[in-house]
Amino acid sequence: MLKEQEPTFAEPKNPDAVNSCVECGRACGDNPWFIEVIEGGLVAENPGKNDVTHPGYMGCWPVGNECAKKFDKGVLFKIK
Repeated sequence: MLKEQEPTFAEPKNPDAVNSCVECGRACGDNPWFIEVIEGGLVAENPGKNDVTHPGYMGCWPVGNECAKKFDKGVLFKIK
């Protein structure tokens, strides 16, 4: 079982950036990692297998390469 994790939800450093890191707010570039957030702020242990209609579902959030090191590898994924 993975440890319970919560992202920081940092304010974007550059509001014009398409993908801003949920942890630090910096731009992530063209191919960021993503985390899926559920239950009002917890990182999902099983990305892609959660009920998107649940009231606590918060969607997928980008994470930069450096900040991705703070998360368990099992919760990170790429969107192609």
